[in-house]
Amino acid sequence: MSPADRLPSVQQAATVKAEFKYRQQIAGRISVCLMCMILAALSLAQENTAADNPRARVARISYLKGKVSFLPAGQDQWSEATRNFVVTTGDRLYADKEARAELEVGPYTVRLWEATDLTVTNLNDHIMQLGLEQGTIRVSVYR
Repeated sequence: MSPADRLPSVQQAATVKAEFKYRQQIAGRISVCLMCMILAALSLAQENTAADNPRARVARISYLKGKVSFLPAGQDQWSEATRNFVVTTGDRLYADKEARAELEVGPYTVRLWEATDLTVTNLNDHIMQLGLEQGTIRVSVYR
């Protein structure tokens, strides 16, 4: 058998080339699908991480007396405040007539008297800023 007889025919070469191209296309499609699945999984993992990890600094409603209302940041529906509820940046509290409320934030205590409308404008590890629309508050620092 001569070396020329060992070479594949033109038709066999074309078939091998077409099969190779087909396999490349399939491999490309599979890799695109895998990348999409990986990106979707990473996206979901980030959303879950954000939900599982609350803000570093939050306030806690430690005392309630009378009718105290709560408005979460970004909402327009007031609800009744609940003891031990978490308050953070953008949230509002309103203590009605003859009502009182108390927030604890680390070493700070913020007490709301009746007819007080308070907004937590900024709350993080370094700063606490409060907006007082009306009423009276008392801030205590304990060390």
